[in-house]
Amino acid sequence: MIGDAFGQILQRCWDAGVVPGAAFEVIEREDGYVGVNDALCYFTPFEELTPLDLWACEQVNGRALDIGCGAGRHSPAVQALGHETVGMDSSAGAVRVARERGVTALVGTFEDVPLNLGPFGSLLLLGNNLGLLGGRDNARAALERLAGAVGPGTRLVGSESPTLRTLHDVE
Repeated sequence: MIGDAFGQILQRCWDAGVVPGAAFEVIEREDGYVGVNDALCYFTPFEELTPLDLWACEQVNGRALDIGCGAGRHSPAVQALGHETVGMDSSAGAVRVARERGVTALVGTFEDVPLNLGPFGSLLLLGNNLGLLGGRDNARAALERLAGAVGPGTRLVGSESPTLRTLHDVE
């Protein structure tokens, strides 16, 4: 990846007032799929979250670490439900936008969660972020690395979409 393309897309959308068409992301997967998303999808307000996202936010127990928080789409919903959240993303630009939106957020990945941040009662891997665990073969090791930042009985709350939503598919 060259620079922080994701952060730049989010910043452009945020600076434009979070309006349709202000910024787009192009997604190219290893299987050859190419798609385009309006960056507006990363700013979905609480009242417009999908039923799956709302359900996931309602599953939070205690203080939550929102891993891969992006622009902070889910953290405000979790906060509205009465839970403290800390967002974390590898994109410095995404973290900057999340902070500008009032989310407590830091740059980092699940591999380098500072142990002094915890404990957390819930770990959030929403918006297709279960993929950050690196697949079935790597998930256990990835979760074991997080063990120092969580408390007993910590809940893992994740969501995936069966297909990537795009505005345009290119074959």
